[in-house]
Amino acid sequence: MIENSVLRFRRSQKGLARTREFWQSESFRDRDRHIVEYYKSHSGGHIPCKNMWYIREMELDIDDHVSLKDLIKATEYVKNFFIIDCFQISIDRKNQQAHLLFDFFNKETLACVQIHSSNIALLQVFFIKHLGLSVKSKSIENIWSHFSIRCELMENPNVLEDLLMECKHIGLSRFYYQIIKDLVNLVEIRMSKSTEQLKKIK
Repeated sequence: MIENSVLRFRRSQKGLARTREFWQSESFRDRDRHIVEYYKSHSGGHIPCKNMWYIREMELDIDDHVSLKDLIKATEYVKNFFIIDCFQISIDRKNQQAHLLFDFFNKETLACVQIHSSNIALLQVFFIKHLGLSVKSKSIENIWSHFSIRCELMENPNVLEDLLMECKHIGLSRFYYQIIKDLVNLVEIRMSKSTEQLKKIK
């Protein structure tokens, strides 16, 4: 796990505490049962529990303005890009933390989604940007721009082309415009590979 991160994952074996700000699409017991039954019906065997951390809790440092609605919306985006599905959220206002239960089970591969350190950094940037969090993780301050661009590319593949169009209308000389264009092309090539890999995380 990345040190000083704004979010942390750990294995969970029970549902979240029902605070005043609580949401769920399904109980822990029901989600756990559905995963086990799905695995058994599609593999013919029992799920290898020791190696399958298929339900995990994410602890996220938040600001006062972050609401349940904001968190639900953010997790919908997370599901699109990282596959993991949030089914419970509980906000602890005393400690300024949100607790989120995620289903890491991939029904296509019958395995858990693997989130490595680079993806953790990207998830941090994602939540900071989408929730408007004021505190950035010290562990990613030096590489914020890189992950910020990756985050933008995931949500809008045309963001670099849009930047070029903006540059075109501010009267740059052909020389400087070409430099920016070459830079954008280079970044697009390198970042598109990373984006495709992220979409195929299993």
